[in-house]
Amino acid sequence: EIKVQNSKSLTVENERLKSLLGLKEQSAYKTLSAQIIGRDSSAWFDTSIINRGSLDGVKLNMPIVTNGGLVGRVTAVSPLTAQVALITKDKSGLGAVVGELGTSNALGVVSGNGKKELLEMGYVPGSVEVKAGEGVYTTGQDGIYPANLKIGEVVEVRAGSATVAQQIFIQPSAKLSSMQEVVVLLYEPPPRPEFDKSLPNAAKKK
Repeated sequence: EIKVQNSKSLTVENERLKSLLGLKEQSAYKTLSAQIIGRDSSAWFDTSIINRGSLDGVKLNMPIVTNGGLVGRVTAVSPLTAQVALITKDKSGLGAVVGELGTSNALGVVSGNGKKELLEMGYVPGSVEVKAGEGVYTTGQDGIYPANLKIGEVVEVRAGSATVAQQIFIQPSAKLSSMQEVVVLLYEPPPRPEFDKSLPNAAKKK
């Protein structure tokens, strides 16, 4: 029985590693595989520690993903390890869209609600139709995450109106409580253009 259990465990692990390998090959960005070596799921924190750090090229705010979807972002880095804040507890908000970016008008901000293992999306006008089961993706407009990363799926919609935003609750696609391996996207957002303080019609001094 022990041999059978070990064989099953190895099969599951191999499948998981193959999925991560496939994710790395499909990614449009340079990636770095990492293992979860610690967790903090207290009432005040929901973070994980990975076995990759600044010596591996990991930097603050780099996105963390699995083959299921977005996990979170790096919030602290040491030479050999890094701390990852999970999206369910990150209240800083990330730009998101329900449906396909570029065609959907359901644009808003996703953040952890701190009450249960769900995400909440706000600022979507009540006049925009959103249905349970629809996919939610990053837009890249928050200056942290690149566009088109899968966040999760809509599980509940509380209707709004033309003047009141609707409340949208999302189940994360990544299995945050059971993940063992993740992938760091070695992604740094492009610098935003500096604000041009000069007036367009003002005469320039020589």
